[in-house]
Amino acid sequence: MIFDIDSFSDKGPRSENQDALGFDNFLKGSVFKACIADGVGGGRCGAMASSYAVERFITLSSSQVENKRQVLLEINDFLSNQSISNPDCKGIATTLTGFLVDSNYILRGIHVGDSRLCILRGNGLKQLSEDHTEVKRLLRKGLISKEGAEKYPRKNILESALGMPTSRVTIQEFEFQVNPRDRIILTTDGLHNKISTIEMRDLSITSITSKEFCSKVQLLMKTKAIDDNFSLVAVTIP
Repeated sequence: MIFDIDSFSDKGPRSENQDALGFDNFLKGSVFKACIADGVGGGRCGAMASSYAVERFITLSSSQVENKRQVLLEINDFLSNQSISNPDCKGIATTLTGFLVDSNYILRGIHVGDSRLCILRGNGLKQLSEDHTEVKRLLRKGLISKEGAEKYPRKNILESALGMPTSRVTIQEFEFQVNPRDRIILTTDGLHNKISTIEMRDLSITSITSKEFCSKVQLLMKTKAIDDNFSLVAVTIP
């Protein structure tokens, strides 16, 4: 069984694209894997962090319960050591949101940071990942309103990312039963901060294939005030 996949990544107005993405299609009883990452750091270190995280997740992750967490902790250790040993990479980090789907259509996801995994099903969109940001924490605790969150001056401050001290890294794991015609999307914040849930849902409803969906998202992004790298992976379940 081959999943219907498409993706894109754009540097936007930035001089360098620090986003990375990857996937490994479903073949011969194995699992389908996909992930996305958004790097942080000066020079080329942010791009290195996200690319390394994606490569390690796609290469090493499996459906075993503890495996994905161990892969992320290994990535975290590597990036933490780079931050210490390489002065040019001090403070580097990356988000990572990834998932596997097995032959029973069970999605097993793992997530750190503010990239996102959402499921588009019919007329609805469900976010399975939880944004690990200061503003989202305040919102969840009822310390700020939705209106206040939109104007919050520190809305992009990450509270968890790979490369931070292990004690500060929050790893979210989740499972979800996907169905035929569901569409799984991975996005970085440069995209989902510009396109609303309703816009994303409406584009999906009118798109039969992942490629058609990605093309429409790219066209819509051209109408937005883009200020960051932006990336998307779309997987439509056959």
